[in-house]
Amino acid sequence: MKVGFIVNIHISEMRPADYITRYLESLKYVTHDYHVYIIDNGSDKKYDISECNIKDKITYEYIEDQWVNGITGAWNIGTKLAIEDGCKIIIGFA
Repeated sequence: MKVGFIVNIHISEMRPADYITRYLESLKYVTHDYHVYIIDNGSDKKYDISECNIKDKITYEYIEDQWVNGITGAWNIGTKLAIEDGCKIIIGFA
């Protein structure tokens, strides 16, 4: 059974990326088949997954203007991607 982790982010001076990196690194202990969907809701600087220890399990989507669909738009994109990939359990992290 595939698990989808939806991670909505917005990185800025007030919200640095270190908490996201720690969260992603913790997923290496998940024993089920899983995939991570990072929905970047208009961060000042795009999140770099190249150094992440699970980058082969990550889909990254960048939303240029978060004001168009707001936070629920990001949730919907992540959920849609997870369902399309066949995830039976979907866990959101915002």
